[in-house]
Amino acid sequence: MKPFPLLRMAAALALTVAVAPAHVEGQGTAEPLRTEDQLRSARLELRRTDGGAFEGRAWEQILRDGERAQFFVFGEQHGIAEILELAAALHSELAKRGYTHTAMEVGPHSTEKVEKLIRSGPGALETYLKGADRGWLFPFLGWKEEVRLAEQYVRLSPSRDALWGIDQEFVGSAPILIELLAARQKNSAQRAALAQLTAAAAANPQLVRDFRSFDLQPLTDAFRKDPRALRIIEDYRLSGEIYGPFTVPGSNRYGANLTRENYMKRNFAAAFAKAEREEGRPPKVFLKIGANHAMRGFSATMVPALGNFLAEWGEPRGHAPLTVMVDCIAGPAGSPCQPYFGTDHAIYASASSDKYTAFDLRPLRAQLRSLGGLDAKTRDLIQAFDYYVLIRDVSRATPVRPRPAAASPPATPQATGKK
Repeated sequence: MKPFPLLRMAAALALTVAVAPAHVEGQGTAEPLRTEDQLRSARLELRRTDGGAFEGRAWEQILRDGERAQFFVFGEQHGIAEILELAAALHSELAKRGYTHTAMEVGPHSTEKVEKLIRSGPGALETYLKGADRGWLFPFLGWKEEVRLAEQYVRLSPSRDALWGIDQEFVGSAPILIELLAARQKNSAQRAALAQLTAAAAANPQLVRDFRSFDLQPLTDAFRKDPRALRIIEDYRLSGEIYGPFTVPGSNRYGANLTRENYMKRNFAAAFAKAEREEGRPPKVFLKIGANHAMRGFSATMVPALGNFLAEWGEPRGHAPLTVMVDCIAGPAGSPCQPYFGTDHAIYASASSDKYTAFDLRPLRAQLRSLGGLDAKTRDLIQAFDYYVLIRDVSRATPVRPRPAAASPPATPQATGKK
């Protein structure tokens, strides 16, 4: 019996390896690049002109790759003016390349309110936000740069539903819940339940954060024959469940983080399906979210991230995401920069001295085995994002209205900025 072809091939390969000559110095391949050199080789130039426009190889390459993608995931550190300026510039260009919708790290019901305000007239959203007791109504929109960006999302979109809210409702958004249910109330039981909710919200501006200690059952009972109202109430109940562990020091927050991330995935998939159904084609979506949510694989909170879902869910349909992480380089004392993943990782140390440094991380993935001694954070970054952008000498975003001195930030993932 003749040997199987695969066996003959294996034998030949083994013989070849056995008789291969040993490497002789001065012959064969060159010495591999050091880890630091490999990281620096991934750098791409990104600069800003005197007129404020971005240019350079990184800019051109990110836009080209973004045009090919279905989802552009802008993973950021919140509240930094220069990061928001970069987001605005990228979105403006991508809108010319087929991007029609924007997914925001805001609750779905609050986002509907935001879009209605924007469409009601120039400056309407900012005027509304300047009203009393609205500081905790919408996350992140307390900064003027964020307001301008939300207005741009709507202005440059051909869709009537330009904004997708995919996160939980914010700590101070009980007035939105009251407004939505008030528009649906029809009887005395519903009015009584709403009066109870209104009084509680007046006493506690961050009531949604504390919904675990507020009895929502009267509302559920009063609106039991209204499926839409029940859906709204359930979304707010779930938001309170997510916030709950963050109000108790030392509590285990894994379940809350997992619930939140899964909620974001469900909201995104539902919004995508609705837009695809109504518009007759898969929408191209710009997502501006915290970098933790944007990661492939597990986030820093050790739950499967939204960015990973986009990659896995989109792959069978040919809907690839492009993920760009934008961070800052810490400056002198008083700087608003708190690097998202800290400063103790090799890529951070490999940034140039320029204002902007961009890295194309994708070629580095194939080299991970040869990057000896590479720290875990850099490995995670390389695997989690396609591009990594660092910005020096950053400034804080501009508040829409000064926060009262007595106000304290909510004990939530949003308050940390590292989600």
